[in-house]
Amino acid sequence: ARMQDTFPRYKEYGATEVWPYTCKMYNDWIAAALAKYQDDPFFALCHMVPQWCYASKVDYAVPYTKDLQSSLRMLHPGFTSISLGHVHDNVLGPCNRFNITNACVNSSKYRALKLHFADDFEHVEGLIDGASGTSGAEHWRLPHNLVLGRVLKVNVKCEGERSIKILAGSKPCNAMTKKRGAECAAGSLSKCSELASQDADCGAIINYYGTAKGPAGAFPGRCICLRRGENCKEKHEQRVSLAVLQTEQSSEAKHCPDVRTNVRSFTENPFLSGAGRGSK
Repeated sequence: ARMQDTFPRYKEYGATEVWPYTCKMYNDWIAAALAKYQDDPFFALCHMVPQWCYASKVDYAVPYTKDLQSSLRMLHPGFTSISLGHVHDNVLGPCNRFNITNACVNSSKYRALKLHFADDFEHVEGLIDGASGTSGAEHWRLPHNLVLGRVLKVNVKCEGERSIKILAGSKPCNAMTKKRGAECAAGSLSKCSELASQDADCGAIINYYGTAKGPAGAFPGRCICLRRGENCKEKHEQRVSLAVLQTEQSSEAKHCPDVRTNVRSFTENPFLSGAGRGSK
């Protein structure tokens, strides 16, 4: 409904309207939407804003699929009972009826979209390609967003079978232990933090059997993370480091609108406020 209300504004930028819908109409709208973005980047809310503008600032992303509710429930223990109401599926919309798909996009519009969403093609597309699919509950860990911060305590570990996850064992790495995965010891505190940053089950707290100088303790090189949403139940144990990971953006978003434009765009947009421009 909102698209029907706002489409006349895109006509000011070269959009065409025919019935039934055609691939040419779709390409004309792409050009118009990109042109409109230059004047008013939030006219289409967040839809034309490169998604890396948002994703580069977080540790996890949840794909918007039919399994959104399940994905959210998996994300954090506090979301286990969340319920999302189902509104409707737009299966009978004109795009489906007239077979308007991304295959319609011509080469010039594709190049324009690649340029506009350059950050997304570079960073977000890899997350999608590496995901398990477009269906099924999941969430994506943003790459390299968590790095080793500082050691909070020494001679302290988090305990609780359900609240922790063992990422590396205490056996020296060789061809056999590497095949068995977690049996292979982490050679350093930094390596332990790297393992935790790559595991979507982990939060920002890690235990490492050792110090900044290397493996030590009862299980030298063992690496453990505290699962997301869990609290650390501390227990004394010699030569174990309790450390925290910190956020480090993997790559700064380069093609984002100024947030001040965001405020001005929303207050002046008559289709969002329900009133004409300049009215009270």
